[in-house]
Amino acid sequence: MFNMDQRWTLHVENFGKIKQADIEISPLMLFVGDNNSGKSYLMSLLWGLLTIGSDMFSFKNCNLNSYIRCDTWLVENIGVEVEIKDDKLDMFIDWFNDLLKINKNKLTSQIFNYSIDIGKIEIRNYKRRQPLKIQWEEDAPGLLGLLSIQLRDGLNTIKFSYNSRRKYTTEERFEMLAHICWELFMEEIAASFSSGRSIEDPVYLPASRTGFMLSYKSLVRDAISRSFSQNVNKVQNNSIFTLPVNYFLQDISGFEINKRSKYRNIADFIEKNMLNGKIVVDDMPVSNIAFKAEDLKESMPLYVTSSVVSELAPLVLLLKSSLKYNLLIIEEPEAHLHPKYQVLIAKAMIRLINAGLPVWITTHSDIILQQINNMIKLNKHSSKETLMSKFNYEEKDLLDEDKVNVYQFSTLSDDKTEIQKLEKGEYGVVVPTFNEMLAELLEETKAFQED
Repeated sequence: MFNMDQRWTLHVENFGKIKQADIEISPLMLFVGDNNSGKSYLMSLLWGLLTIGSDMFSFKNCNLNSYIRCDTWLVENIGVEVEIKDDKLDMFIDWFNDLLKINKNKLTSQIFNYSIDIGKIEIRNYKRRQPLKIQWEEDAPGLLGLLSIQLRDGLNTIKFSYNSRRKYTTEERFEMLAHICWELFMEEIAASFSSGRSIEDPVYLPASRTGFMLSYKSLVRDAISRSFSQNVNKVQNNSIFTLPVNYFLQDISGFEINKRSKYRNIADFIEKNMLNGKIVVDDMPVSNIAFKAEDLKESMPLYVTSSVVSELAPLVLLLKSSLKYNLLIIEEPEAHLHPKYQVLIAKAMIRLINAGLPVWITTHSDIILQQINNMIKLNKHSSKETLMSKFNYEEKDLLDEDKVNVYQFSTLSDDKTEIQKLEKGEYGVVVPTFNEMLAELLEETKAFQED
């Protein structure tokens, strides 16, 4: 199990409707609040930073003063085991933020397949439980460069090969520093430093999953047709979707079931308690996805099943698949779910957190939030064991409040969005927009019942 050794805050200004945002990442993060207030925009931006942010590292930017400071430090410490902390850590933060400043509009254009200006984006308030160590192995086999990255189970080391008989080139040092900088910020939530798509990229499950699940084969065929018909000499994105949706379509078109999947037991929990059947796939190049109910011999195509089946199918397939990922983002996990099932999906998400998988969601569900609050409260309760037995909970259902951050998105009178980090109190997180609406509804109900 791991719990994100590093924490940092994403600071954003003048991004779409969002005036300003300061989002501190955590294992469980919830965006709640008004419709059309920018929740999906900001979540997509976070996903994009983790997924394609490594593309910002370009040798052509090695003239930045922030990079030169990093390079000077590396030259002085080649062959020496060293920890990155204090002012050395600030040095890498400055370099990463300079890269964000240079690439911010390109980054948003790639993510949204549309030109969206962003005034400012940077990393702030970086902290980690233990410093990152850089180690060297003298006369290691192969070329000079990266040997291993060991950032879990308390190791927190990056190891490079080293040969005292020759010097690193400027390009080799740049590659090493890019590895160090990327792992400092993206450890345990994104793939290791690489160019192009990685098999360990964060997974984004967009809203409207039912629609995608019922039409994904046509969408995939259309995407392939466009890619072959475009002029190969033009650098152009002909997709009709954002990058998170494109990646989602790629994933669901080629899921392979792995019986030893790390999260298979949670997929089984969802199928048993919410679907009463199994999501199945064949081994065709573009997978056929179907549903096999417990009381039926034959499987059924998704278009003749309940919406709860098609809505939960991509999550179940992901948890049963051979795909590797370090972070799961879900838009509106409550969509098409009865209140009873909203409680169960919250339970499944908490189990994922406790199994070591960070989960970030956008939601309008006060039920999901209440279940999270209940598990925070139960975890601290003086009669925890008695209550767990009474209400049939296990340790894996409980939640540490330090793993949770909730952000409320509120639309102001000028149609801009204000984002507020909600505090955790004695009974968990209180969401004003949920409570105010419920209070209004209760007031009307009382008034209408009076004769």
